[in-house]
Amino acid sequence: LLLLLLSFIFLVPSTMLLSLSLLLLFSTQASASLSTCLTSYSTSDKTCADLGNFALCIADNAAGSDDATVYEDILAKEQREKPECRDADEMGAPTITTQEGNIVLTTGEKDVLFHRYRKETVSLWGLAEDLAGYDTSITNMQDDVDDLKTSIKTSEENSAKALNDYTVIVDEKIKKLEENVTATKELLLQVVDNLCAWPYEFMKNKVCEPLTTCKPNEYEETAPTKSSDRKCKAFTACKDTEYEESGPTSVNDRVCKAVTASCKSDEYEERPNTRFSDRVCKKYTTCKNTQIVTAQPSATSDRKCLDVTWNSCLNLQKAWPAAPDGIYLTKQTSGYVFAYCLMSRAGGGWTLLMRISQFDGSTNFYLNGAGYKLNSYGDVNRLRDISNGVESYKDYISPLYNVLKAKDIRVAERLQEDKHSVWSDDGCLGSVTLRSILAPNTRSCNGYKCCKEVHYGSGSRVYPSYRTLLINGDECADTEPAKIALRNSCTGDSEVLQIGYYRGGHGNHEIFTQGNFWTNIQSVYVFGRD
Repeated sequence: LLLLLLSFIFLVPSTMLLSLSLLLLFSTQASASLSTCLTSYSTSDKTCADLGNFALCIADNAAGSDDATVYEDILAKEQREKPECRDADEMGAPTITTQEGNIVLTTGEKDVLFHRYRKETVSLWGLAEDLAGYDTSITNMQDDVDDLKTSIKTSEENSAKALNDYTVIVDEKIKKLEENVTATKELLLQVVDNLCAWPYEFMKNKVCEPLTTCKPNEYEETAPTKSSDRKCKAFTACKDTEYEESGPTSVNDRVCKAVTASCKSDEYEERPNTRFSDRVCKKYTTCKNTQIVTAQPSATSDRKCLDVTWNSCLNLQKAWPAAPDGIYLTKQTSGYVFAYCLMSRAGGGWTLLMRISQFDGSTNFYLNGAGYKLNSYGDVNRLRDISNGVESYKDYISPLYNVLKAKDIRVAERLQEDKHSVWSDDGCLGSVTLRSILAPNTRSCNGYKCCKEVHYGSGSRVYPSYRTLLINGDECADTEPAKIALRNSCTGDSEVLQIGYYRGGHGNHEIFTQGNFWTNIQSVYVFGRD
């Protein structure tokens, strides 16, 4: 204590005197305590636990003792003779070893060379309190100097020079004292900073506390320091109406974002929301004028468009096998043309070329009538009466009548029915336009074309002997011409259905049936397939 006092009075460097003071204070007491440690161990049963207590006793009292090495050697010898006690669990205490003259305390996660300084640190805390007192003393000394200055000024016996010289001396002493106090504080902070086993412990109220470890469902909200613990916080749980925009980490929380409520009226849901992604909405595709709609849009699917590249209903069927019956755009060399396509009967791919109706007298479809020589007539959209859903029975000639190179032919009473229908699928027309066959006024007894092996539609009354379609022909034995006739053969003189027919005694007819065959047929549709 006297040395400590002298260090401040005579301004001796504080680090050297502090070390000497601590040595003198603790060396005598430490030697006596080490002797007690040996005595306690010698009189014990010398079990592993006793050896562990002996080691702890030496660690607690070795600081500042000149005899520490002697006792450390005794401890090392005992440990060598008791290898079964090297395991810290069997000793019931941490393992004590020596390293470069110091006692090393080994625990489960760390090796710390600070045990001998714990008692010194207690004294250093006291020293820190004394330093606070010294700060007060410095302030008091400054007050005394001020008082002395006032006294000297009022004294006629002292000169101004003496006052100045004394003031300089006192200021220098104060400055050196402050420097020693600062150095001592820095030494104290250095010892304290290294006292706890960072990064496993932190200093709290002069005590080393273990750092908190975040749980699996938590993240580190605030990182720890040597003087503060880490702060952990539970991960945010996304709601049912939210999705996880970014996942959690050890140092970041989960980020949740609201799911898009619903797609707009002109959008569809391209991809539904999941736990980790939002709902994806996309605008409906708008088909171009040169495209057809192959699938209507829904809440979860887009409208599907198909470029018009076909020139006939058969080629449409190849491009879109699921195409239903209806009016479609076709691409011709002259441009785009609408045509009616029959896709649900007789294998599909049929292009409507003409309709002849006895209810419509505006066009002449009698034998050699002007109707057969037209390139087109009427509106395809008038094939059905939209108001009541029945046939409108208007004459019609498709723009493809003189364009489509047909191979097969089909004749039917109704637009989309098999009843009262016949067709040929053997390529009998030979890839020509229907107009090129029906327009000429001249005929041959065998016709321009003769289609054999004609098929009857389902529900039709079948005449087994009548399976030939004669196109723009005449009977060889009997003058009975017709533009289209269902006969018993190419050269036969018997028929049951005739279109554009004339015979003396029978008269001139646009549509004519004989006997009981398909009685009262008033209109027919003629299709071609290329």
